[in-house]
Amino acid sequence: MRKKLMITGGLAALLLVLGLGFFIVWQEEAHENESTGPAELAFLFQYDMPPLSAHFSGGYREPFTLLRLEIDPARNNMVSRATIPGMEDLPVDSARIGGVLGASRNLPYLELVDVEVADLRVFGLNPARATVVLDFEEQGTRTIKIGDVAPGNVGVYIQLDEDGAIYLVPVTAVDNFLLTPFDYMNMNITPMSGWPMVFDSMTLGGAVREETGEVTIVANRGEFELTAPFAHELNPLTGPGILHAAFGMIAHRVVAVNPSQADLDALGFDRPWSTLTVEGGEYGGFSILATQPDEAGMVLIYREGVPLLYSIGEHGLLWLDVQFYQLMSPFAASPLLEELAAVQVAVFGGRGGHVHVFEIERDEEDAPIVTTPDLTLDTENFRRFFTTLISATLEMHEDQQTEPGRPVLNFIYRYADGTDLTVSFYESNVPLRHFARVNEGRVFLTPSSYIDRVLGDLLEVWEDRRVEAI
Repeated sequence: MRKKLMITGGLAALLLVLGLGFFIVWQEEAHENESTGPAELAFLFQYDMPPLSAHFSGGYREPFTLLRLEIDPARNNMVSRATIPGMEDLPVDSARIGGVLGASRNLPYLELVDVEVADLRVFGLNPARATVVLDFEEQGTRTIKIGDVAPGNVGVYIQLDEDGAIYLVPVTAVDNFLLTPFDYMNMNITPMSGWPMVFDSMTLGGAVREETGEVTIVANRGEFELTAPFAHELNPLTGPGILHAAFGMIAHRVVAVNPSQADLDALGFDRPWSTLTVEGGEYGGFSILATQPDEAGMVLIYREGVPLLYSIGEHGLLWLDVQFYQLMSPFAASPLLEELAAVQVAVFGGRGGHVHVFEIERDEEDAPIVTTPDLTLDTENFRRFFTTLISATLEMHEDQQTEPGRPVLNFIYRYADGTDLTVSFYESNVPLRHFARVNEGRVFLTPSSYIDRVLGDLLEVWEDRRVEAI
């Protein structure tokens, strides 16, 4: 004999009229293992303690077990430490395992669908999509067989223990039971970092940078500086954000455990598209290999020393294909006047062929005093000239084989600590542009209008005549 019971709003009202008490008593007698709470939330079982273990089998995965190691009574008996036997050496997410075990303390249901079923295949239960065996310390084992999703995605069909009845349970009630061991791996690829970031150096390489060169950034007195492919200041607006993206990377999923070197080589890791190496810092550094994003924008990531292969979306991986010119400051040099002991400006060729040296000293209040061999200059007027001086911008010049033309201008910024920074400008074959070079680094382009402005203001400020701010 088949009994079907569908609980709807109309039926619930009718049952209230006929006597809800009779309905509850009937259901308890028919199924002793059911524990019913309020009408809108019923449970097939509810226990105070999470299971000792949960064993999963069936479907597209090899059988595996979640094992409870410790519980925390202070947190309502939640699992505080758990693992997957056989994977103790892998970086599993113990908190996620504990969460699944904790959620297994109870099993809610929506309705009793069928009591005597002739063909379990109708509900996807022969064979079952998955089988879960929960081992409780006091209540013994509970076996849950998981079938198909009901039409309209209203729930999932299951069977409990040896009871032949079929129940409809919320989709979310069994989602955790359909995970694979990979889903329990720790998805944190790199450690989190606050502000300021703490590391000694960061190097970006790989095939994506073969033409422009490997990029290295080092920490120097709390600031970050570009040191390769040449020395330059980091862009203070965009640089820190790009560097920070190297930390706190979280994978979309784990695609392989313990991949062999042959596996990695077949995926292109023998010649990685992008690499990231961080040295020093709170976690001692890490090294990352990455593939080129696929058509869906997904990137394979392998962290050396971690036996997992991750998949992650390229969005947010700001470091992945960034080039040095995207990290460097757009200005040739940005010294502070207060840091300098002198500024030397040399003019070459038909422009005058003179060297102008501005000495910088400090008064009793540590304010700069600027002098030439003949004059003590108005400090604010010199500041306006100095602001123009350090406004030289650098533009990429792809053809590094072209030799700079005749020198036009040369600046030497002499710091109070005795170090120098040289910026040189040359004639070029590019219309409306001059070549620019910082120290002996690569050649860039700068607007010729900048050269004209500096040359026009130089003689004015040398004679302590007013110059205008840019």
